Amino acid sequence: TLKPVSSESTPLPEKKSPVKCPPKSTKVLYAEDNLVNQKVLERVLKRLGVSDITIVDNGLKAVQLCETNKYDCIFMDMQMPVMDGLEACERIMAPDPKEKKGFVTAHA
Repeated sequence: TLKPVSSESTPLPEKKSPVKCPPKSTKVLYAEDNLVNQKVLERVLKRLGVSDITIVDNGLKAVQLCETNKYDCIFMDMQMPVMDGLEACERIMAPDPKEKKGFVTAHA
């Protein structure tokens, strides 16, 4: 025989907190020489609501943009033509090493 189950004796599952997305005002710089990778990350970021995305194909261009623009997050490939990601990160940090900058790097 089945016994009725009361809601008092059975705890309800906890609600999961919603996925936190970056603010829509997040300004992103993406340095990547591979066109497929550029498109993939751009789509992911747009689905998360980020619309201010600047994409460049080498580290030197990233450094030049950082001289005149401020970014909330910088995605940096490590192996690129003209200037690699490591040197670009070092140059971007050089003017103010104490300033916090968000970098995400990739190296396969």
